[in-house]
Amino acid sequence: MCQDDCNKYLDILELSPGATLSEIRRSYLQLKALYSRDSIVTLTVKDEVPEERKKEILREIEEAYHGLLELFEKSDTGSDYERTPRSDDKGLEQEVST
Repeated sequence: MCQDDCNKYLDILELSPGATLSEIRRSYLQLKALYSRDSIVTLTVKDEVPEERKKEILREIEEAYHGLLELFEKSDTGSDYERTPRSDDKGLEQEVST
């Protein structure tokens, strides 16, 4: 994955370079919830965003999340990413160093 893809994925998930895996996951879950159902935030403008656009946004969110997960998995053998202790499910915290 190239640096442009990484930056694009971080932008889609509304994150900055250096985001941790837990921050990526949190943002993914929040954005997915926002666009996958009627939330209080979007209830007043739900007719302004067509269903097809919501589906497209959800696809982009999924692609970004899974792309960044792949990036973290590859970082086990690469030197482009730093690893520090993490408190969530895998026991490691990894930072995207872009």
